[in-house]
Amino acid sequence: MRRKLGISVLAALTALLSLSGCLGLAPGPCTRETVERLRATEAADSPAMLTCRARGGERDAQYQLARLYDAGEGVAPDAREAARWYKLAAAPSSGQSYYYMAPVGNQSRGWVMPYQTGQPHPGDARAQFALARLYLDGRGVKRSERRARRWLDRAARQGYGPAVILLRELEEGKE
Repeated sequence: MRRKLGISVLAALTALLSLSGCLGLAPGPCTRETVERLRATEAADSPAMLTCRARGGERDAQYQLARLYDAGEGVAPDAREAARWYKLAAAPSSGQSYYYMAPVGNQSRGWVMPYQTGQPHPGDARAQFALARLYLDGRGVKRSERRARRWLDRAARQGYGPAVILLRELEEGKE
């Protein structure tokens, strides 16, 4: 009886955390039901819908959500939260993740298995540029010209014009 109760409590907590994913109460992507409910009641670019999509790993939604926090549109202005979402959108990915396999039987060690999660992506150039601006201004992050240059360089390598211009200005000492 005690074990059954423990499993029921665990199932209830799991369901609660899944449903609260888009409300900011728990990390992780939203459930399909939550997305459908939001689609019926929210605009596609609403903070709730963008949060749900951003937690699911959509780079464009992460960038759009960061812009909302940066400008304070529909949400309270929060440069730290903007920086967090810009970093997620800006981060390059190798298209590969790793899964740890625990030891089985008499084995003393587990092993790590790589698996493909999609195509490699250099990161969102717009987010890289915006993040560089935050580092230059010291808004939401500790001011760092070195980190700003690194993000600008990544965006410039993708051909993002504003990043190329700002990087050139920094090199000439204008900014």
